[in-house]
Amino acid sequence: MGYGVIASKLSEALRSAGAEVLPSTAFGWDCVVAVSLPAAWPVGKHGRREDLVWHTMFDMDVLPPGWVEVLNRSAAVWVPSTWCRDVFVGNGVQVPVFVGGYGVDHSIYYSKWTAVGYDRAVGWMATAKSAKSAEGEARSTEDGPFRVLVWSQALVGRKNPLMALRAFMECGFRADEAEIEIKVNANYGQGDVLGPDGSVLPNARVIAADWPASRVADWLRSGDVLVYLSGGEGFGLMPLEAMACGLPVICAYNTGMMDYLTADNALLVPSVGKRKNVGYSVRFGVDCYEETPDQDVASDLLRWCFEDRAAAAAVGRRAAEAAQAWTWQRAGERALLHLTELFGGREGDALPANGRCSERDMIAVRRPNSEVRQDGN
Repeated sequence: MGYGVIASKLSEALRSAGAEVLPSTAFGWDCVVAVSLPAAWPVGKHGRREDLVWHTMFDMDVLPPGWVEVLNRSAAVWVPSTWCRDVFVGNGVQVPVFVGGYGVDHSIYYSKWTAVGYDRAVGWMATAKSAKSAEGEARSTEDGPFRVLVWSQALVGRKNPLMALRAFMECGFRADEAEIEIKVNANYGQGDVLGPDGSVLPNARVIAADWPASRVADWLRSGDVLVYLSGGEGFGLMPLEAMACGLPVICAYNTGMMDYLTADNALLVPSVGKRKNVGYSVRFGVDCYEETPDQDVASDLLRWCFEDRAAAAAVGRRAAEAAQAWTWQRAGERALLHLTELFGGREGDALPANGRCSERDMIAVRRPNSEVRQDGN
């Protein structure tokens, strides 16, 4: 989910929490939220922007050159996770840094253990008739191969989908026992997966497509487990959305994901060290290191899910329950509490007319006249 989508979600969340979100041509805001990577131009050439709040994040524990100065010339920084806050403060950000969290659209990412279930023979059902998931029953071996899902933007990078594939292959499943699907964005490869000997793996495939959220959610609910071995996330919405769909998630336990992952609602994979992320290092001009999830632990957890499907399904049900607490409404309420404390009734200066801000990535906010709800934390 890119910054443009996040800006739209947060804008609506702030509005739902009671803030007035102004159009790009209006004046009179209390603060302006820039939803993007830090840049100097919104701050201006001189001094500080006392009305500017950055909503940003980073997936590694060292901030790129120039970020700290830009952020310290602003009023505050709004990050999605506790880990992000600690990274920003630890790298020298001295202005207030507050955590707002993210949310899940539960009208789309709803649990497969609800009254509407998935039947592989006929597709989505309008009622619970013939849908085992509605009764809280895990699919058995009679329902077809055990379905392992992997979700990433590309086949390479910090989300490590190929590590998940190797963990699957280590299990030695027969093709009629288990299958793996790797979902990536369009134009990042599609089709057959080759084994170590160059032969096609009959129970593995790559799907490269840009699906709407509703289809992604349907795909998640069709699986038995999601494997997500990311080396670093500012927050990590993908595992949380899978949890909301009722999937047990074999998930790397690191970085921003630690805000919502527990040993009760997920199957946690520890790190065995760090390794340099070349892509981030080149892009941001600083040596960046990501966590290295333990592939052997991931493989062991996959075997456990396969061998005890009822217990794995129970993890998925607890995951769906835990994910219910994460809503965009909650994120907006938490953020608005902090923004109200920071700005009170103070009106900021006008944003420079440089032609580079838009309603998509700059949110002009005016606090509500009524008291902000105090239950957002």
